[in-house]
Amino acid sequence: MARKRGAVTRVRLTAAGGAYLLIVFAILIAAINYSNSLAFILCFLMLGILVSSAAMGRGYVAGVRLRHVRLHPAFAGRGVKLTLELIASGGGGRPALFASAAGGDGWGEVAGPINLHHSGAMVTDVGIPAIRRGSFHLTAVQWETRYPLGVFRCRREVQVKNPYLVYPHPQGQRPWPQPESRWYDWTEGSHMSGGDDFNGLRPWRVGESWRHIDWKSVARGRSPNIKEFSGGGQVRTWFDWNQLTGLPVEERLSQLTRWVLDAAHLGVEYGLRLPQKSVESGSGTRHTRTCLEALARYGEDQ
Repeated sequence: MARKRGAVTRVRLTAAGGAYLLIVFAILIAAINYSNSLAFILCFLMLGILVSSAAMGRGYVAGVRLRHVRLHPAFAGRGVKLTLELIASGGGGRPALFASAAGGDGWGEVAGPINLHHSGAMVTDVGIPAIRRGSFHLTAVQWETRYPLGVFRCRREVQVKNPYLVYPHPQGQRPWPQPESRWYDWTEGSHMSGGDDFNGLRPWRVGESWRHIDWKSVARGRSPNIKEFSGGGQVRTWFDWNQLTGLPVEERLSQLTRWVLDAAHLGVEYGLRLPQKSVESGSGTRHTRTCLEALARYGEDQ
């Protein structure tokens, strides 16, 4: 639901409207010079059409309401996608609408034309720029029209405050860190850590879990192999901030984001270690989102 704080309707003369107004004044001057009653009638008729157009356009956009805003996950440099749900009140359709939104990095591109029918709501997608990673707020949503004659630009702006996250831009060429092996002690019923239980590699067979694949060798272009451990071993990969010494902060975050997305795509279990936050090893969509949120918010509490 869009959390609205206020709405403002503005009417501005367009370039076509300015030319129209100059023509009206030219006819008025000619009517005065030549005392031509028909020219006076034409002049006042055109002025009446101009005023009526402004009133109609203002009511046109004022009769549209923003019912819902949904923000989609985004990465820095790629823009944030928003889904707006607009409804027309008071009956009647609203063709030729154009919508845009503003966030932490300013206004996005105008989307449209939108044809809003009187029988229900219209859902449309707009975008806002996402130059930096971090947590931000959507600040405003607006829709406008030049209906009916194109001489006025009528705009309705709604102030909102919807939070959204921008994840770091995924990039980097650093190889994956060395996985940590873990094996299960069936007699004690607990997990233990160590590197001495590694028995070697064997070719991966169809139907086997991807979690035990040696992904480091796959990343080098080799065929997938399974890591075997004594005692029913498993492999966990940790993406650690301290593994990227020498890189600036934003480049570290970008490299960690690249690793997280690659691991999520391959179905690997992984964990994330940052200077003031750690995400335990896991997999799945929720785990990936938790890691990306931690990377996006890095440094905000410092």
